[in-house]
Amino acid sequence: MYDLSDVPSGFESNTIPSCLCAKFHYIGEHHYLDINKNIARKMYNAISVFDKTSEVKYGLFHHEIYFERIVPADYDGTYCKMEWFSPVYEKK
Repeated sequence: MYDLSDVPSGFESNTIPSCLCAKFHYIGEHHYLDINKNIARKMYNAISVFDKTSEVKYGLFHHEIYFERIVPADYDGTYCKMEWFSPVYEKK
């Protein structure tokens, strides 16, 4: 949102400082409205495997904050896309 004073009734606003984020893409051969819990779970499982990999330099704050995005205009009649973002921290 560009203006936090425009938050709909019943919702709360919050901000996080600028930070490095991981971005994952799901691309499916179906309409974006067909993305359901089972489809999303497969992506979440892949993200979890990535997060637990010891060779990866960064860890994800996905248990604290994450953002999912589906842009209807990205649907081309054949493929849809879902994006998932999470702030990261450098593993020690």
